[in-house]
Amino acid sequence: MCRTQVALLVLKLALRMATYKESKENHLSPALFGRLVYDNYLWDMARLMDLCAVYAASNEQLLGRQLATLFCHQPAYVEDLQLTVHALPELLERVEGRVAGTQLDQVAISWHELWDLTQYVVDLATSLDAFLRVYPDGSPHFLENRFPARLASFYDTVIPRLWRCLEAGPEDAFPAADVVRRHLQLARVSLVSVFRRLVDHCCLRPLREEEPTGRARERLQARGEQFLEVMTECLAEQHFMADYHLQYAIGDDVETVRRGCPDLYPCSG
Repeated sequence: MCRTQVALLVLKLALRMATYKESKENHLSPALFGRLVYDNYLWDMARLMDLCAVYAASNEQLLGRQLATLFCHQPAYVEDLQLTVHALPELLERVEGRVAGTQLDQVAISWHELWDLTQYVVDLATSLDAFLRVYPDGSPHFLENRFPARLASFYDTVIPRLWRCLEAGPEDAFPAADVVRRHLQLARVSLVSVFRRLVDHCCLRPLREEEPTGRARERLQARGEQFLEVMTECLAEQHFMADYHLQYAIGDDVETVRRGCPDLYPCSG
């Protein structure tokens, strides 16, 4: 049996474990289903994020329905997601601690440690990015804990120093510099993508899709204010803001806010 077949079988098993209805005649109640999958540890946040990391690129919609079912019928998963978000700053601090003695003009970590840190950041960033791609409704929990600003600060602290160590590495290093560079570049793109998914789902998308009239006007203004607050908190993170702007033009975002929140820009034409 080839890897593709195994991967497909694993996906089918995962999807079956996330549904309470086999057929019209054979099914569990949603409440019983929620208790069974949670109390028997069939799913936890680590497994869900790993599943998204592996299958999101090819099966985003199927996984999205799976996660929506789990979060809908078992509120404990929402609490677990909140706990995961609370734990993320500590994970970021561990990486920051390992590069704390590395100035931008110095090299203070070994090539092996550089590779280890790069893989760790890639794994964390791509897993979060895949999860938010599959289940964007989880985004508000990240914003409630000011995670975007923390992510931008982490980016400015860690990525330039890892990049400096990469540039100063030995020519005969293993793995080769090109391999480490590709992984580090993936980490950069994925970290920015995580930030973008959060602010886009929670702030910008509603402003693009809804008209600022009636009862929606006040709600949309709150979205616009939230976006401006997040971006203001990140202004000091120069490397992050530069890379974010390269992928997503900040001027376009501001224009989205201007159009969706006329009360914030009463004099705009």
